[in-house]
Amino acid sequence: MKSLSSLLLAGLVAAAVAAPVTAQRSDDQIQPKSVELMHRGQALMSRASSKTQRMRSRLRSQSIRAIAGLMSIWRELRSGSIYSARRCG
Repeated sequence: MKSLSSLLLAGLVAAAVAAPVTAQRSDDQIQPKSVELMHRGQALMSRASSKTQRMRSRLRSQSIRAIAGLMSIWRELRSGSIYSARRCG
C-alpha cells in the first residue's frame, strides 16, 4: 500500500513537470490575418459609433420637436383657446 502511494506521487510529480514542456509556446510574431481582422474590427466599431451618434442626434431633435409641440398645446389649453373653440363648435 505504501509503495502504491509512492508510485502515485511519483506519477503526479512526473505529470506536473512534463506539462510545461508540452505546453504551447507563445509566438513573438503577429499573424497578418490577425492584424487584418483587428483593422476590420476597428473600422466596424468606428462606423457603429458614428451611426450611434447620428441616431442619438436625430432622437434628440425629434424629442425636442415633440416637446415643443406639446408645450404649445399646453399653452393653448391654459389660455382657453382650444377649450373654448371645442365648446362652441
